[in-house]
Amino acid sequence: MPARAEILRRLEPPASGNRGTGIAVVVGLHVLMGWGLSSGLATKAVEIIKKPIEMALLTEAPPPPPPPPPPKVVKIEPVQKVPPPRCHRS
Repeated sequence: MPARAEILRRLEPPASGNRGTGIAVVVGLHVLMGWGLSSGLATKAVEIIKKPIEMALLTEAPPPPPPPPPPKVVKIEPVQKVPPPRCHRS
């Protein structure tokens, strides 16, 4: 059972001193970000990052050529069978 006790000890929440430090760091970061936004640092950062916009006028592509006409169908008339000529022997 020593293995189970070790697993349970690892699952316990950290000591309260570590939790207090974490909360203090998060609150400090929020205060710092709030001050930066209220003092206008965000607009200065956007102006630095913003690049000039390049614009080009594109002409419309010409329409594709029409499809080729369908092939012409030639009807072949059936050939009439003609009986062979009779031979006349005298």
